[in-house]
Amino acid sequence: MKNNKIFLTFDVEEFTFSVNNNFESKFKDTTKLPKKGCEKILNLLKEYQINSTFFFTANFADMEKRITKKVSDEGHEIACHGFLHQDLTKLNLGRIEKDLKKAKKMLENIAKTKVIGFRAPYLRINNNIFRILERLNFKYDSSLQYHFFHPYGKISPSIKEFPVSVFPFLRLPISWYWMRNLGLNWTNLATKILLKKKQNVILYFHTWEFVNISNFGKIPFYIKRKTGNCFLDQLEKFIHNFESSMFKTLRDYEKNEKYWI
Repeated sequence: MKNNKIFLTFDVEEFTFSVNNNFESKFKDTTKLPKKGCEKILNLLKEYQINSTFFFTANFADMEKRITKKVSDEGHEIACHGFLHQDLTKLNLGRIEKDLKKAKKMLENIAKTKVIGFRAPYLRINNNIFRILERLNFKYDSSLQYHFFHPYGKISPSIKEFPVSVFPFLRLPISWYWMRNLGLNWTNLATKILLKKKQNVILYFHTWEFVNISNFGKIPFYIKRKTGNCFLDQLEKFIHNFESSMFKTLRDYEKNEKYWI
């Protein structure tokens, strides 16, 4: 267990539930919520002296340069979450490559750091997208989550894959709304089992989850349940259960073979 680590990762994207799903919403500014949540997360991570990986869409980073730069300046990793938060598997390959090339360059210019990691919006990726990542010189991907509803699939031979963790044996997710709805004990137990099995743990969240959206329109109950400070407290309790030295960035993972699964 000594060399196994926990990787907290955060997707920083436009809040577009009302746009994508035609839900009524009181909220029109697509960056304000995730920005506010990001600030809360940074304060928590700073308190525990933990560095994490933040997957930004380039569009969000361009609209919110200050918070993007702050994430990088505080020692966290900036990784790519696409140009816009949209399902890449529904776009033609030329558009995907053009957008990802532009997104990577924009993020590197804004954050003044090299971007080597990628996570696809909605965790939807295919072999064609992997080949594009290879050409654009990404070093790792964290889009796969081998849960019960997701079959094991092929991955790129030259892109390291760091899959999002699931509950052992049951193969059910343990991050974002699963953690909020099933409770902290669900994620704690899964994490302890994985570490005991000498496996790393990768959790993922969205920064907007740390802002209360319980009163937002027709967004499904399980999506908005226990968001805001309630979830921030839950994350803090999770962090408190483990030594701060166990938490690393995915960039650390990519560089250090002893962390590899």
